[in-house]
Amino acid sequence: MRRILAVACELAAIAGCRHTLPASDAPGPLVDVVAPTPPRASFEVVPAELGDAGVLDRIRHRVRLKRFGRANTTLAGDDEPRLSRSHTGDAFSVLPVIGEQRGKIRVVIEDDHARYALWVDRDDTWRTITVPTRLANRDGRAIRDAGVDVRPGIPIDVGARAGNLRAVTVRDDQLAIDGWAPANLLGNIWLVTKGDRTPTDLRQDTAYDWAPPRDGNTHGRIALGAVVRAGASVTAPTIATVTADAILASVGAKRGSFVEVDLFRPYLHVHGFVEARLVTVPAEPIWGHGSGTGHGFGMSNADRIEVSSGACLFDGVDGDVVGVMLETSTHLGDRNVDEAGWSLVYVDNPWAVVSLYIRDTGSDPKQPVWESCTAHVW
Repeated sequence: MRRILAVACELAAIAGCRHTLPASDAPGPLVDVVAPTPPRASFEVVPAELGDAGVLDRIRHRVRLKRFGRANTTLAGDDEPRLSRSHTGDAFSVLPVIGEQRGKIRVVIEDDHARYALWVDRDDTWRTITVPTRLANRDGRAIRDAGVDVRPGIPIDVGARAGNLRAVTVRDDQLAIDGWAPANLLGNIWLVTKGDRTPTDLRQDTAYDWAPPRDGNTHGRIALGAVVRAGASVTAPTIATVTADAILASVGAKRGSFVEVDLFRPYLHVHGFVEARLVTVPAEPIWGHGSGTGHGFGMSNADRIEVSSGACLFDGVDGDVVGVMLETSTHLGDRNVDEAGWSLVYVDNPWAVVSLYIRDTGSDPKQPVWESCTAHVW
């Protein structure tokens, strides 16, 4: 348990964090939460490179989608989709980012045998923490030995301002958490370290399971409605409330009628105390499973066009490259929309069916040679 706390302290970047718990049942002393300068990096990948081997490792910027609003292949948003879809509720997909401009964020998706870029509204993405930190109180201070450590990518709602701090509410389906964070650490886009292998939702028909770390400690299940406190007392400040009946925790030492707990959730770690009567030890296993989504479409009076792997996908006739075909596949579209060898193909995504363009660089219209953005074979 102390080893876990040591790691949490390091991630939280809190001055003076120590590895021992206070001897009394009261919360530990308060310390100032440090607000480091968020890291910066330029965008390195252009859409024509999206078919290159290893290109995803070069994309370090991330954003978390909040809703399926409008997504366009052009920054101006003047490309009308062939077919639009409607969605209800919040989205939480994490997507790679290759650009931002004028309230828009350029994300990369992989769907319908292609990898390509779309512009989405910044307001359709979640705010998040851009640097690992510990949530503070309204005065910018946090309890040294207990609290909520959050990492970049966590979805948050942002509220009132107090000096250089903003009130934040963490969006998690098992915990209710409120706190304060430095305003300069809040943003929509964050950076991952080079070589980061955390899965994104780049492939929109795939969902990834998440499991708590295997720390070798005793695990218990905490009851719905349990309050996680900053100290082993009913008068200690609340740092989180359990909102699900299946949350697991790493259970440590007993302190009177309380037990020390560590709760690990995606992008956050809670260290505190819960009334022992609300913790069941050992915990029964909770089985998880993967899930996925799918979509398709059809239309009459459309040509069936075979598009080769590596073909460049353009946003219009004589337009800009927005992506690359990953594998040879047949798409509905309109063959030979002009005399320069351009054809229109329809490509699917969760937002809409979009119109993309390919260009024949060969000499025989019956055997087209689509302009290629990559020499790699997929």
